[in-house]
Amino acid sequence: MITLGTPGQEFRVSMDTASSNLWVVDKTCNFRQKCNDKCKNKEYCNKNCDVYCCGKNSNISSCDGKIKFDSSKSTTYKSNGRPFSIIYGQGFADGFLGSDRLKFGCIDENNTLTIPNIVFGQATTIDKHAGNEPIDGTLGLAFQSIAINGVEPPLTAAIRLGLLANAIFTVYLATLGSSQKKLIKGGGQFTYGGLDNKNCGKVIGWAPLINRSYFIFELEGVSYGNSYQSKIRQKAVSDTGSSLIYGSSSIILSIGQQIGAEYNKTANILFIPCNKTYNPITFKINGIKYNLTKEVLTIDVYDPLHLKCLFGMVPQNFPSGSLDWILGAPFIRQYSKLYACQNYKNQIDNKNSR
Repeated sequence: MITLGTPGQEFRVSMDTASSNLWVVDKTCNFRQKCNDKCKNKEYCNKNCDVYCCGKNSNISSCDGKIKFDSSKSTTYKSNGRPFSIIYGQGFADGFLGSDRLKFGCIDENNTLTIPNIVFGQATTIDKHAGNEPIDGTLGLAFQSIAINGVEPPLTAAIRLGLLANAIFTVYLATLGSSQKKLIKGGGQFTYGGLDNKNCGKVIGWAPLINRSYFIFELEGVSYGNSYQSKIRQKAVSDTGSSLIYGSSSIILSIGQQIGAEYNKTANILFIPCNKTYNPITFKINGIKYNLTKEVLTIDVYDPLHLKCLFGMVPQNFPSGSLDWILGAPFIRQYSKLYACQNYKNQIDNKNSR
């Protein structure tokens, strides 16, 4: 939760280590899906058209249900005039830039990080993926070099202004396993400027970052017990905005076969029996082995009989030279992360307290 403006307006945002811009839905957002005229036929629509084009949904905007920023209600708001457009692996947001007071946390929270003036995106158009998520925007936590329009990211501004004790932040996500439905409440904690001593144990490893852009580091290998091992050195990014782990198709499909997962080629996902037991899957980073267990990799997909669960690793091959792995929520649930924002040669992994 963040608060923008004076008086404050609260927004639910995705805290994303794989992007660098802050944006929220603007009051002028009213994007509606463009639909083929054939979609007016109910039978045709249900088989061939986007869900937003059918029946009652045809009048639904992806902006509906969002908390929207109203600049006219803020005495500290300043217009910017520049357009804003950002594209993610899934989804996009378009609009314009403005600036205002930003507070990390709710309106009634005291002693929280507050930045007096930050440039942010005001989205007038968001895609259906963002529309389906229970958020009103995104707060990017990566470096300024990848920020759209060269905008200074909020944490970079906080560090420049001397508002943080240390140029670091810690991410803790609760281990929910097959109880993933509880994520909405008590899902985790972000700690800015220091360690999360309440939820995290001792520091067990670190990894030098490849460059000052995303939190990208070298992955030295992936293995599953004695039955599968890959020692190929690949690039991996730590991404709080990804709900799953994405990586080499050959590696993930081989591991999936070893543990007895079922591959759905059409959806490009793996399913696994919810009660299936299997050994940890190991990622080697900077000489340290990190074991991911069933508790973070077997994920409830709301099967009424609780028989079929989602496997938390998705086969995906990225463009050559760009990236090989996205280590999303399952990895961070197993091992809390400490991100260094200035000494970018270090990214420290904290093991969750159990």
